[in-house]
Amino acid sequence: MSRLNLIDVARAPPPIKLNRADPLRASLRSVGWHGKLQKNAISAPSPLRFISQPVMCLELKRFMKIRRFTKTDIPQIAQIHRASWIMAYKPLIPDKILENLSELHFQNIWKKNLNNQSHSHLVAEHKNQIIGFISFSQYEGSTETSEISSFYIDPGSAGHGVGKTLIISAFNKLAALGFRKVLLWVVRENQRAIEFYKAVKFKQMNAERKILRHGIELTQLQFSRNIVEST
Repeated sequence: MSRLNLIDVARAPPPIKLNRADPLRASLRSVGWHGKLQKNAISAPSPLRFISQPVMCLELKRFMKIRRFTKTDIPQIAQIHRASWIMAYKPLIPDKILENLSELHFQNIWKKNLNNQSHSHLVAEHKNQIIGFISFSQYEGSTETSEISSFYIDPGSAGHGVGKTLIISAFNKLAALGFRKVLLWVVRENQRAIEFYKAVKFKQMNAERKILRHGIELTQLQFSRNIVEST
């Protein structure tokens, strides 16, 4: 059984097999150890165009699978990233800036991200269509602490357990690699994300940082949790 022995086995996704070429494993060795797209996606972010109708929770549980991110996933990942990012940042960044963020912009981000061998990426897939993804790595070279750097769900599939399934899959992999803690940063005003992380037992830490997003300064809060605990 996985080291996440406190997670209900009936709810947890199957463990992900690690291979010798896994980039996160290699990184550890080096240190020794979110329907039809609406016209105005800015004012009303919508389900991605490859999802023709709302996906029901029971159907997702039956057909969803978790697998590794590949280069052929980049176009769908970029769609999800753009739709989710706009929804999260719309209250904070002027519409004029958001309107200029194309899917190509996000595709270029993920072409670069896949070349970063220190990160691992998982996708949630439903009937051959990606509905969410998560990225994680070591935190500043630590052999015990990891970091979730990207975590986005197709807006049309949110609220059906996709995020929880993905994050448990990440916990399973990180536990298998020997990590004990996982942390992440979230923009202070993103209350929906904060509520989700608290629901899966993340706790707010006494740390924050300033970041720039398209010339706008934002504050991020740090959240952390032990990997091996019930979710």
